[in-house]
Amino acid sequence: MASHMGLSLSWKKEDIWSGRYEDLKDAVESLPPFQSYDDSKGSSGKIGVVGGCLEYTGAPYFAAMSAMRVGADLAHVFCALSAGPVIKALSPELIVHPYLPEAANMKAKDAVTTLEAADMVEAWFSRLDVLVVGPGLGRDPFVLATVTEIIARARKAGLPLIIDADGLYIVNQNLKLIKGYTSCILTPNANEFVRLQRAVNLCRGYAGADINEVGTPAETVQAMSAHLEGVTIVRKGKRDLVVNSGCTPLVVDWEGCPRRVGGQGDILAGTVAVFWAWTRAAVKAGRVPLLRTPDMQPAISAYAACAVVRRAQMYAFEKHRRAMGAGDVIAELGPVMQEVFPLYLPQELIEEE
Repeated sequence: MASHMGLSLSWKKEDIWSGRYEDLKDAVESLPPFQSYDDSKGSSGKIGVVGGCLEYTGAPYFAAMSAMRVGADLAHVFCALSAGPVIKALSPELIVHPYLPEAANMKAKDAVTTLEAADMVEAWFSRLDVLVVGPGLGRDPFVLATVTEIIARARKAGLPLIIDADGLYIVNQNLKLIKGYTSCILTPNANEFVRLQRAVNLCRGYAGADINEVGTPAETVQAMSAHLEGVTIVRKGKRDLVVNSGCTPLVVDWEGCPRRVGGQGDILAGTVAVFWAWTRAAVKAGRVPLLRTPDMQPAISAYAACAVVRRAQMYAFEKHRRAMGAGDVIAELGPVMQEVFPLYLPQELIEEE
């Protein structure tokens, strides 16, 4: 039975990056910023989520709320017009922008074009640290066309991207959107990974194999990252595999849970976004010399996020078993962050002494 006993980061041999065991551990532990009374709103992360349509309003909510519960200060959701009121009602903590045009309202007099909608989202780029694309997008052609344009503009602006769910569908249709963009992380599950394999023509030799049974060799994921010219891939599964073609693969095998419910992938996407924002800030401040190599930054961010989410899933499943839902996992993110990355105020440290 799992318990909330004190946890020290434990790294297995396959997790060692270039043989620098302690350096990797210290680097991960240095990512979350210390909370100061001098902080300003947004200093701990400003995350954007592009997603949400008439059918799928929970996914962008889960991604954005996970970012908040991990420690981001602000979370924006850029969604379809029909999804806006629902997402706003789910939480007043989220900043909701119902900008994405849908086929159902394109005949309205005040309907915006895909380019106009992309303009409205792009106007917020300077106020974001990382952009998550995909949770709950759906397959509306106008939404997909708008988001394709948003991805292209985000890349041009140098805004880090995390692409998940229906965002991966867009990538599969046009690999050039992200090929060579090293500030991009793809987070496919087993089935999404198979489709991505097909898109990059790397599935030869795996035809007919059940990817859920045989798993995916690290070499295959690394070959895919190389084909995409440095894009980081988080292949989710029984063990999460974090791969960048310029670095040694990382395996995240912290205990998680056997439940597979809607929203778990969205939680990870939002959590990766926060850790990446923190990583970039840590590198800029010179706190983590190991991460000066650009290839390492998105991968180690994803590594830390996978570990936190898996631990939150474990605790949520321990409490709720078959009834566990995505909301239960989100509720455990804060306690897990305090457990793995403890934060103490100055007076608390004095009291302990």
